[in-house]
Amino acid sequence: MADIEFERPEVIKAYQEGLLAEALRYLSEHSKYYQRMFDSYHIDIAKIRTLEDLVKIPFTEKKDLQLFNDDFLCCPKEKNVDTSNGTALIISLQSSLLIVCLSDLFACRDDVVIEDS
Repeated sequence: MADIEFERPEVIKAYQEGLLAEALRYLSEHSKYYQRMFDSYHIDIAKIRTLEDLVKIPFTEKKDLQLFNDDFLCCPKEKNVDTSNGTALIISLQSSLLIVCLSDLFACRDDVVIEDS
């Protein structure tokens, strides 16, 4: 949505909650870590509808990333973009998210458009 920051607060919240539902569906379909976490905590992502509902999901901590790094990946490693050289990149995902990565970041090659600055 263009110029979302200029919308009324309730419009912004509804937009964010739509993105939240989309992200939760994607994670539940593609991330082994979140599939396991949703299952072990008996989280029905269909019941996570509002930003306030996020308290129902446990925090992902640094130790989780260290212990289960590969389980966070949502596509096979061979389809990832290599960002391990440590240089700063700005990438625009097809989902319209903008990410600045300063170290290792894994993103599916099909989802990434790398722009020269």
